[in-house]
Formats: sequence, structure tokens, C-alpha cells
Amino acid sequence: MPEKKKDDDSLLLRLRQLTKGLWYISEADYPLEPVSFPTPLSNKRLIEFAQPQSPTGTRVERQDLTEFLRYYTSEDNAEALGDPALTRRFQALESFLKRELEHVYVYRIGDEPRIVILALGTTKDGQRLVGFRTVSIETGDRYIVLRTNSGSWISTLGVGADGGWSISAEITTIPRSDGTSVVTDPSVCGPQSPPVDDVNFWTFEVQSEGESELVLSLF
Repeated sequence: MPEKKKDDDSLLLRLRQLTKGLWYISEADYPLEPVSFPTPLSNKRLIEFAQPQSPTGTRVERQDLTEFLRYYTSEDNAEALGDPALTRRFQALESFLKRELEHVYVYRIGDEPRIVILALGTTKDGQRLVGFRTVSIETGDRYIVLRTNSGSWISTLGVGADGGWSISAEITTIPRSDGTSVVTDPSVCGPQSPPVDDVNFWTFEVQSEGESELVLSLF
């Protein structure tokens, strides 16, 4: 095996060890997943890496790695994380990325409610971008995000009738380990009439082969 390939494999192996069991906390928690892409780096390629079907004009914001991880690496938040060992693990992850890679930054790709996050740096030889991927759910009051597993899934959502809300649904697939995922468009029915106890009830159904997300937009 060429020396360069061995070095790349060793880097990813260590990154998998460091990120195993680590989650990014937002309105829904997502794991940190190691990634590796060929250089060069551009906003267009970041969008392709993060959300292949997104339009070219998708928003990309760059952030300092230390700033992004400060909640997780601060000793003051160790108790809030539920396990002081997690703080040390995030500190070790940050140190590893800064030591082994160059020009390490965090990129936020997309808009609410679902923002893909890529923390990437360039390998010493300049040939690859290595780091981790995760997702931040930032809904405010206008979105509800539900994760589904494989198969047919039917559920009901109640929304206060006095708010005059309507609902639209958009499905996002989460690729399986082999990179494939199949899901149909969600079917949304409702609200039933009249409201029950001042609550409108909406029914939605998803049929998927693989894990997916259903984003309900209130408007």
C-alpha cells in the first residue's frame, strides 16, 4: 500500500475513534461523522458535499472551529453535557484537527430548519479535505422536524386552531451506509373539521426505505 494511502487511512481511523459517540446538540441531536473529500475547496463543492440536490445559491457560512466547539470544550459546561469525559473528548478532537490538518474551519450550509455542518481542514500534502459532518436543526416557531425509520409511518400533529396555521411537508432522506436511500413524497391530509378543543389535527404519512426526516412548515 502506498505510504500516502496509509497516512490517509490512519487519519480517518483516528478521526472515527475520536468522534465515536459524540453528538451535536440542537433542537434534534445528530452524530459527528468523519468525512474525507478531494481538494480543492469552494462553496459550490461544499454544497455538493453537504446537500447534493441543493441549488447553487445555497447559503454557506464559515466559522472558526474553536468558536463552534466552545460549548463542548468549556470546562464550565461539563456538567451540562452530562458527562465530564465528553468535554475532554471534544477537547481532544479539536486538538487533533488543528494538529493534523491545516486551515481548519467550520462551514454551515443551508438555511433553517436544517443546516448541514462540515468541519474541514486540508491534509498536510494538500490533497484532501478531512473532518466531520453533522446537522443543526434550528426551527424557531415555524417548523417541526420528525425523524422516521424505514417502512410506512403515519402520525398525527395537533396545531392550535386560533393561530390560523396551514402546513406543508418536505422530506429529506438520510443516506444509508451504502449511500442509497429511497423515500416517497409525504402525504399530508387535514386539518379535520371542525377543530377539536381548539386544535386542528393534521395526518401525514411517509413511506421510506431508510431513515428520513419529515419537515413540517407552519405558515
